[in-house]
Amino acid sequence: MTKILFRPQRGSLADAMAEVVELDATKSAVLAHVKQMGADFEDVIDIQVKHYCFDERIGWDTWLVGVITAESKEPMARGYINGAIKDD
Repeated sequence: MTKILFRPQRGSLADAMAEVVELDATKSAVLAHVKQMGADFEDVIDIQVKHYCFDERIGWDTWLVGVITAESKEPMARGYINGAIKDD
């Protein structure tokens, strides 16, 4: 199975990189991880992943992970991954 790296949205890149985790490169794996991340996003019902940029600081082809909750249908940034994922 292909793997990706996920880093959460934090105040600094250093803080985010300290929390990097490796996940299967599937929507269900990223969604499950985001749901486990904390109380702010307990009601996550889906995620939206879209290409963001190439981040030269860390060498990532970066994709933004936005969460969709029961209260807000507009995605809110929750983290970043270093590659595309597969729908499953």
